Amino acid sequence: MNIDLNVDVGEGFPYDVPLLGLASQANICCGTHAGSRDLARTTAALCRAKGVKFGAHPGLDDRPNMGRGPMPSYSRETWSELRSSITCQIEDLLALGATYVKPHGTLYNESADHQAVGELMASCLAGSGLPLMGLPSTLHEEIARAANVGFIREAFADRAYSPDGRLMPRDRPGAVLTVLEEVLMNVGDVAGNCDSICVHGDTPGCVEFARAVRNYLLELN
Repeated sequence: MNIDLNVDVGEGFPYDVPLLGLASQANICCGTHAGSRDLARTTAALCRAKGVKFGAHPGLDDRPNMGRGPMPSYSRETWSELRSSITCQIEDLLALGATYVKPHGTLYNESADHQAVGELMASCLAGSGLPLMGLPSTLHEEIARAANVGFIREAFADRAYSPDGRLMPRDRPGAVLTVLEEVLMNVGDVAGNCDSICVHGDTPGCVEFARAVRNYLLELN
């Protein structure tokens, strides 16, 4: 079993350096849902210096909710603007050396379940040729096939799951795991169905969690 640890970075939280010392892959915010283009460049350079592979982490232009608010309406104009935004975010990180794409927040969840958002993501991915990191047994797998790119199966250490295998919505109690023992139990449950396990860079205790998850994965691998 060969599973790696990925972390969300470049969003402006103070844990990027220690997290990158523990992870093998990093999802760099493209400067839209949080962070900035300058921070993305700095974070990419830091990844290269530490030998950490990184991917583009595009999100909605929704800074008050950090890209986790409602999806924009499905109007033709809004959809065209969103496609342009996602494409530009991916291209910016591709130019810095990104090796995959992982949508962020609402874009991640909606593209996993809704055909229209999935088709939008597929069209943005196709031009980049980069693999998609996403949730197995969802539309994410279909998106990768439609875009003719690889698929990296992802699971989450610090997020609770619904019975259907989807992530529990963040507004529900217990959706974000904040106790180390619960995080490690969660990792044990999901490890058999993924290629990479994520620890969010804004979860309280994220560095402690990442260290413990890394040790767990080293034992598995």
